[in-house]
Amino acid sequence: MIRNFCFLLHLCLLGMAASLQAQPACNVVHNGYFLLGTGSGSGDLSRNITLDGWQCSHGTPNGAVGPSSRGHGALNAWVSNTGTSGEGFYTYVNMVQGHRYALFLQFSISNYYSVNQLVTLQIRLRDNTNGFPGCSSGSSGPTPPLTGLMLYEEVGMGPVPPPQVTYEQQLRYRCFTYQGATGQFVLWVQPRPVNGYVTNITLEKIELVDLDDNPMSIVASEPDLRICKGDSVTLEDFSCHATGTRFHWENAATGAHLGTGQTLTVQPDATTTYRLVRTFDTCEDVASVTVEVDSLEADLGPDQTLCAGDTLVLDVTQPHVTYLWSTGATTPAIAVADSGTYWVHLRHTSGDCEASDTVHIGVTPKPQARLGPDQVLCAGESTRLTLPNDGTQYLWSTGATTSYLNLWQSGTYWVTATTPQGCEARDTIDVRIAEAPVVSWVTTDAR
Repeated sequence: MIRNFCFLLHLCLLGMAASLQAQPACNVVHNGYFLLGTGSGSGDLSRNITLDGWQCSHGTPNGAVGPSSRGHGALNAWVSNTGTSGEGFYTYVNMVQGHRYALFLQFSISNYYSVNQLVTLQIRLRDNTNGFPGCSSGSSGPTPPLTGLMLYEEVGMGPVPPPQVTYEQQLRYRCFTYQGATGQFVLWVQPRPVNGYVTNITLEKIELVDLDDNPMSIVASEPDLRICKGDSVTLEDFSCHATGTRFHWENAATGAHLGTGQTLTVQPDATTTYRLVRTFDTCEDVASVTVEVDSLEADLGPDQTLCAGDTLVLDVTQPHVTYLWSTGATTPAIAVADSGTYWVHLRHTSGDCEASDTVHIGVTPKPQARLGPDQVLCAGESTRLTLPNDGTQYLWSTGATTSYLNLWQSGTYWVTATTPQGCEARDTIDVRIAEAPVVSWVTTDAR
């Protein structure tokens, strides 16, 4: 049987405290040690314990024996050798039609005779208490009919080997859907001997859990299941379940196995959905929950150096975030051109996550790349263009890489200067060669 319960976190986690809540009150019969005996005999009274909520049905009681080795008073109800109907213990349970129930038993059996023993254990639901007068010393009372819905029966338990008292712990699991009428009923536990000898069943724990009394859900240690990146959150199954229930946590997207406990602590880097599969016998429930991660990062990058006159844009744009810069700006990005230390503080609009970062900006001058005004040379003349020889790298339009360039031809010349910090400057000059003037001589007649 499979039931799926997926919950929107803002609904199922509404109003949660920062710590995990206590488990809900479930419809559970959970009353530990008491003894069911078959046949007659003294038995081991140190284990004959009956707790509140259970009563003795038909049978001759052994009477109160006072404090036992487990620190409780004891009432020991023996069943006759004939195994007639009605002997045992009972309590009251509420049953709901269509609900699934988990039945868990933990018991041990013991033998006082020198032969192997067999015994049958039955657990039934009855719709009335007729014939259950309770245990009174020396009074057997009427025998109730052996009727009702059988929830569990095991025939031929054992054999328990002789000759000394032995205890053999047994665990039983059963999940079933109750199809009877809704109401209060008697849960009746009865042992019956198979071969007429004394065998005791010490019922150490019996649980009858209504799995649908409180539908399966997951709660978390963080309200709204919204965390900041790097934080962790603990998830827990917050519903009714019986002893012996198995838990399987997994990543809903990948199916990767994450844990087997009732709780799971996770530290996701991004929003992740987790699935819990809870199994008891043939009953299986599934619930899923999404942990939202606010991945808030303030990264201004490494320190940088600007060239004089350049501008750098610092941008930390993210959704659902407010900004505060050292300049007083509240925008996602700012432009800087001056040297200095700049910081930004980010805060998520949820109010839970914050991040900050700082960067240092330096400014270095640009290189000197001034070639001066355009020049006109006379034919046969030359000129030298000279720049500072200070470690700056130069590249001329002629391909030269020196800090100077000799020119004697007309043309347009340019140079690119690059500092060790990577700052560049560029200039251009036009050089023109003027032709020499033509001198004409005129001869005149002196006559």
